[in-house]
Amino acid sequence: MERKGLPLDTAAQRIYDRCCHEYGWDVTKRGLFAKQKPLFSEKATPEEYSAWFLSHNSWTGTCGGHWYNEICRNHINEYWKERCVGNGLPIDRDFTARVVFAKKSDGYYVFLGVFKPEFSISETVLTKDVALKNGHFAKKGEKVWVKKYVEISDKYPVEYLKGQEIKPPTDAVEKCGTVID
Repeated sequence: MERKGLPLDTAAQRIYDRCCHEYGWDVTKRGLFAKQKPLFSEKATPEEYSAWFLSHNSWTGTCGGHWYNEICRNHINEYWKERCVGNGLPIDRDFTARVVFAKKSDGYYVFLGVFKPEFSISETVLTKDVALKNGHFAKKGEKVWVKKYVEISDKYPVEYLKGQEIKPPTDAVEKCGTVID
């Protein structure tokens, strides 16, 4: 993959298509990277890494409604208002490593690296308002759930990880009762 931080394109689907061609990613999942789609797919790569495009993040100053992605130096904090996503599944059900791209304020996606989630989700109280260009995500004093992803490589493919599996805790796949619309 090009070096970390290099502007690639303004469309996630074109970048995904390029990765299908160059790296053998699953072409049947390309529809998940079109406009108004989740921009995420589990096990999209030959190594069974997930592909993740962060269009709403701290660089663009926008949130996706119920979640917000804070890009830090060597990790990503994913903030959620609820512990479950719209399909009723918990945010801690997926512990796959992820090939991550993030949109910058100029509209271009850049390759961020390969990240793995920590196997815990923390509930925290915000110490300040998270005000974004497209509205408030959450206000000071509100509780949010935080899932942290740590960088394991600034290159893709990751040769030294071939054949290794990142395993989640066994209780991480239960369904939640709270559903976000």
